[in-house]
Amino acid sequence: MTLAKMKKTAQESIVACRYSLEKLNLGPRKKLLVLGLGGLLCHRVYRRDRSRTTFGKPDASYGNFFVYKRPYCEEFMKFCLEKSFTDVLILSNLYWQVDGIWKSALNCIMKGLRSKLLFAWDQEQCTDSGFKALENKRKPIFLKELKKLHNRRIQYSASNTLLIDDNPYKALLNPII
Repeated sequence: MTLAKMKKTAQESIVACRYSLEKLNLGPRKKLLVLGLGGLLCHRVYRRDRSRTTFGKPDASYGNFFVYKRPYCEEFMKFCLEKSFTDVLILSNLYWQVDGIWKSALNCIMKGLRSKLLFAWDQEQCTDSGFKALENKRKPIFLKELKKLHNRRIQYSASNTLLIDDNPYKALLNPII
């Protein structure tokens, strides 16, 4: 297959995906969507490690990090906020959300939709498992307990909340429905 044909096929797939997302509706009862920031919506790279990557130009940068949006991130966020869910919450296990840093990463991902975001939590609202990551002995493993959120927001419960994260272990303390 030639490069031109591969590009055309990829563009046709993108158009088909966008069309189907526009028509999809999850019904009148909207839900709360909880999304993991790092890994799911974006990827961050330490500046010193950039020479080992081939990600191209970063979508944003702050401090010692470059931020790269995941493919179709903007379309996904627009779909979630406009079509399907009452509220969206961004959760991050990392404590890198200090003023401009957090705002820079969120603005990069959310574009003009940030005002529709319910609120954002970081590791302060997550549960420390007491364990450290295998790849980095200084990195604590945090879990995302939705009951902490449900206790604050009466209208939400395990039956109308969806948690999406790139690491399944982060949801270990949540009920299976």
